Amino acid sequence: MFTVGIFADTRNWVKCLIFVLVSVFMVCMAAVLVYIAAVMLGVDVLSMERWWLEISQFVQSVTIFLLSAWVYALLVSRSPISFLSAGRSAGTRQYLAAVVAVLSVQPLINLLSYYNSLIPLPPGWEEWIMAMEEEAVSLTNLFMEGSGVADFAVTLLLMAVVPAITEEFFFRGALLSLCRNVFKNTHLAVWIGAAIFSFIHFQFTGFLPRMFLGAIFGYMVVWSGSVWLPVVAHFVNNALAVAAYRMLGAEAANADLQDLVSTGGYYATLVCFTLVFVVCLWQLRRRS
Repeated sequence: MFTVGIFADTRNWVKCLIFVLVSVFMVCMAAVLVYIAAVMLGVDVLSMERWWLEISQFVQSVTIFLLSAWVYALLVSRSPISFLSAGRSAGTRQYLAAVVAVLSVQPLINLLSYYNSLIPLPPGWEEWIMAMEEEAVSLTNLFMEGSGVADFAVTLLLMAVVPAITEEFFFRGALLSLCRNVFKNTHLAVWIGAAIFSFIHFQFTGFLPRMFLGAIFGYMVVWSGSVWLPVVAHFVNNALAVAAYRMLGAEAANADLQDLVSTGGYYATLVCFTLVFVVCLWQLRRRS
């Protein structure tokens, strides 16, 4: 008979090992499930057809992130819901502050993206990293195809709803709780978790802005005690990107960062929006 929290009293290094093993197992499980789905649907598992990519993306996100988080929590905590910070909701004003914070931080995110693009790539890794970047852009463009309401709804589900829930439970639920237990320092735990969150996306040119967003989401959990706050913030951030792509098109959504930051009035906008962002963070911190 399975006992919840069977490894709750083990040392932290054992819990770290369990986290890695559960994550690796779920990656393998996701691969098996995708293969089974491909066989049942009669499609090549490496097919680039949009409908198949949507199915495989959904299966992988739910299995690798959401199931991993819950399985790990069930193994190392006698109160898995509390361990994942999923047992309580934030207040209405906290949700509002989180949404405004995500919206107002976008100019700063763009600036971080620009400076990230100036960092030279590791010698000998340029071709591999750029190939991964191009593949990620191609997949994103493929997911964004379509113009109808149904296509937009599916894209919003896969690019905003699913990542917001699955990734936040994994990174700000399970991983952040583990890091706080291991390092005994909230700030260190938040930033290490954010760095891992950004690294796992395997997109070097977006590492700094994604890590910064991950840290913001992490502090939202720390201050509110609820993983649902960063879930909503993560959804808004991704939904904004999807909406911008649909409204402005691929070229405008992926505009050259150097042209963007050199636009007249950009830094004035940056300062104003950043002040709003700081005020929102202060409100979140004050209500913790």
